[in-house]
Amino acid sequence: MRSTVKDWRTMMQRIFAIVFLGVLALSATAVSAQEGRRLRAGYASLSGNITPLWAAREAGLFKKYGIDIDLIAFPSGTEGMAAMIAGEIEFLAIAGSTTASAAIGGADVLSMALINDRLLTSLVVGPAIQKPEDLKGKSVGISRFRHIGRYGSAHRDPTLWVWNRSRMSLWCKSAPCRRRLRLLRGGRIQAAILSYPTIIQARREGFREMLDIASLGTPYAANGITLRRSFMQQRRETATNF
Repeated sequence: MRSTVKDWRTMMQRIFAIVFLGVLALSATAVSAQEGRRLRAGYASLSGNITPLWAAREAGLFKKYGIDIDLIAFPSGTEGMAAMIAGEIEFLAIAGSTTASAAIGGADVLSMALINDRLLTSLVVGPAIQKPEDLKGKSVGISRFRHIGRYGSAHRDPTLWVWNRSRMSLWCKSAPCRRRLRLLRGGRIQAAILSYPTIIQARREGFREMLDIASLGTPYAANGITLRRSFMQQRRETATNF
């Protein structure tokens, strides 16, 4: 009986050793493959906020600082952050709030730098809206919905969020600003939160900026550079050059 138990323990130790060595080998292979490929930087917004990344690539600044990198667009910040956490990209241009939420949830991410320290957006309205009071009972398009429970009830259909409140309704679609501009044109909404360069197009079409939100000067980590803490520790010089 003792011999059987001893043999069983020996066998389990050998199995554990084989599995452990296999995990180490796979980890080493993954790290080697990651280090062997070009670096990747993601972004989740086709807007003027990403100009620094595009400009740095076009001007050859990444190469000047010894960085061989691809820029990758993601449909939304959610997909971009998922790729960051999975190690598929090394850098991500994204809102600081998204990074904070991921970090609070246990992700190994941090915000390394800010591109914009305030919201570069404007409340754009149609010709019928002349003063803030005119928004009562109207619909305002925004980028995405958060904390619904804090403000009121919401109803969702396949394309839009609708927030029912006494003063106004908020229509939300996690899509580019150009969709909100189309909704303005079609009269489905009477105002919208837009960013550049869509604001410029809206002006050309006769819409008006009721409020330049950036002019309020409210500090906000609107867009920054996020990376994994482990990458910062292991390749600090590369992160600094970026």
